[in-house]
Amino acid sequence: MGNAFKFLLEYNDYIKNIEDSDKDNYIYNEILKISKFGRLPIAEGLIFTYPTNKSVSLLSRRFPELKIEIDEDGEIFIENQPPQELSKYLPIITNLGYFISKYTIDGEEWFNKSKETDKPVAFYIEAKYDHEVDIPKILYHASPIKLKNKILKWGLSPKSGSKLSDHPDRIYLTDDINKAIEFGEYLKGEENNEWYQNGYCIYSINGNGVSKLYSDVNLREGGFYTMNNIKVDDIKLIKEVSIL
Repeated sequence: MGNAFKFLLEYNDYIKNIEDSDKDNYIYNEILKISKFGRLPIAEGLIFTYPTNKSVSLLSRRFPELKIEIDEDGEIFIENQPPQELSKYLPIITNLGYFISKYTIDGEEWFNKSKETDKPVAFYIEAKYDHEVDIPKILYHASPIKLKNKILKWGLSPKSGSKLSDHPDRIYLTDDINKAIEFGEYLKGEENNEWYQNGYCIYSINGNGVSKLYSDVNLREGGFYTMNNIKVDDIKLIKEVSIL
């Protein structure tokens, strides 16, 4: 754990100074050391994907030979002309929190498993981790009805409810009330889900009461989370669906 904590400190210092850092290869190799099956156990919310626009700007300055565009779906498309080995770009791409999702050697056939020695004429990179985003004025949260009194008295904390996957505690939010309702209905309809067996509540959240909002890699359109508490003064109950 000590080595992981030391690396997190080094990584965060690196990210803060990434514009003129000389530690690209060091951070890249450290990430490879602690990765398991291509994943970082300590990644979510601690190691994250650098914002897309900033990443494109940084890559363009570091590698002026590359032509870089952002697709409508958020993928970053890169033309590598003249073709050079991916080993030149992999450290900074990895450190920024992206991975090469597909590439082409001849401009016709596309592959999704690259090697450092490949020389593609073009490739796509996608976000590997969640990244911090601007906070909307209003957000919405779906939560079990059994937690209503606690939330309205004490507010929301990342340990307020059940966890659906293995990651640090968090509060899921959305900027679309319909998505919040859909989420509540989905969980209410799940068999053997004791958290939602009595129904659910929808709360509106004042964005000013949220700090460090991250996009959810599993729900890029309107899906967010925070790992910080939300005070009761910033929470309003707007919908309650009970099961009799």
